[in-house]
Amino acid sequence: MSWHGVANVRVSRLTMRQSLEIQGACDEARVPFHLVPTEETVLDWMYPAHTLDTSDFALMAGGKHEKLRQRLRKLDVQAMSSEALAVQKHAGGIVALLDRWARNRRQRTPNELEAPTRALLRIADDHPGRLDGQVTWIRGVISAFAIWDVDVNLSVANNFAIAADFDRPGLPEWQFVRMCRALAGSGIRYVNLGGSETLGLDRFKRKLGPVESRELYSLQVSKR
Repeated sequence: MSWHGVANVRVSRLTMRQSLEIQGACDEARVPFHLVPTEETVLDWMYPAHTLDTSDFALMAGGKHEKLRQRLRKLDVQAMSSEALAVQKHAGGIVALLDRWARNRRQRTPNELEAPTRALLRIADDHPGRLDGQVTWIRGVISAFAIWDVDVNLSVANNFAIAADFDRPGLPEWQFVRMCRALAGSGIRYVNLGGSETLGLDRFKRKLGPVESRELYSLQVSKR
């Protein structure tokens, strides 16, 4: 195999153990590269990837979730309903929700905020069954949504996108609860929430009571 022209490559989203295993395998094979685990500073694994137990979070039982229950009491649940994601039916309402977010967060343009979710909606529309999701309606308006995929073999879902109207305290948590109830009902035990780009988002995910949190690293690859 030729290694000509391969240098200054970064391999991302690895645990420290995975990083060290790759380094050891390269050393053993005498691959002419040096691999250094590097902490991320800008990407969405700058903070740990958190995992929820779907059944535990769906039940919201015990002292662990007392603050969660308090937050949800602020919602008018009787005015809310949830249903499985149907792209043709829901895409317009999801984009409208993101537009409201963009107007509230002036440091981001609508296109920047919407692009990842639009890509997910295209995948869900072009490849039925590849992605799942859910929307929450409040008085005829889509006010929250989540999009995820499922690894049935590992009984794990990966949450790719979740958002809720910013002026409704407790609604983001409610969307997480609804997602976990749907997944637990399908026999999926865990949902990976991914990492975070900001400390504030990381704090929010920690408050949900994850059962596992993994620090993620990148490997900086350079010639020896």
